[in-house]
Amino acid sequence: MSDHGRFAFEPILNLVNGRPVGMEVLRQQARDQTGLVAANAVWGTRQLAEFDSGIAIASVLHGTDHDATVPLHVDVLADTVVSARRRVRQLRPSLERRDPGRAAPPMLLEVNPALFAAPPDALAEGIMDLRAGGFGIGFDSAGRGFGLDLIAELEPDLVKIDAQLVRRLPDDPRARVVVRALCELCRAVGVRVSATGVETIEQLSAVRDHGIPWAQGPLLAEARRRPSTSGLILPPALMPRL
Repeated sequence: MSDHGRFAFEPILNLVNGRPVGMEVLRQQARDQTGLVAANAVWGTRQLAEFDSGIAIASVLHGTDHDATVPLHVDVLADTVVSARRRVRQLRPSLERRDPGRAAPPMLLEVNPALFAAPPDALAEGIMDLRAGGFGIGFDSAGRGFGLDLIAELEPDLVKIDAQLVRRLPDDPRARVVVRALCELCRAVGVRVSATGVETIEQLSAVRDHGIPWAQGPLLAEARRRPSTSGLILPPALMPRL
């Protein structure tokens, strides 16, 4: 099967100055969607984690022209942090072996909620180990898969608001309550917040109203085939009004 279109790179933008602050690798094909594959396989946690870590490595190697000044965001499951972190630590060496003499970008692992099992103590140990290996840590799908207590205890570098919550922000008071609680906690413990899946002006306004400084989504910048950030900036019409 061809790898054409297997992965894409979605910019994460600073909503204040419009500049790129990250590039997330997106899994575009069903064969790489861990949840879909696991649902049709008789796997244990170890097999799931090995599969997920392998896709993470493939996603990093898919890109060329990485901007070494902008962090590359790579998705992994919490199961993988617990059960296959040694393989996850090969992300940067794999890229350096492919591109000798070229600086690899900083990497932030976007940890997604567990599909099978990721006990909090084991997850904390895995995150400490990966941080010691030079990785930034983000919690993806916050508000859906990670409790406030875990965010406060582990203090990730980034918490990402789930796209479903962002979609509901303009019109649903319950979504606003959840996002407000997440933002207040993150500010209290010094964790940055980013919004995902921003599709409309109304969603962008609601994100800004909650003081969220970073965001991504089709309204802001389309996912692209290559991770280059050349010429990338928030469209003038979406910049904040002074």
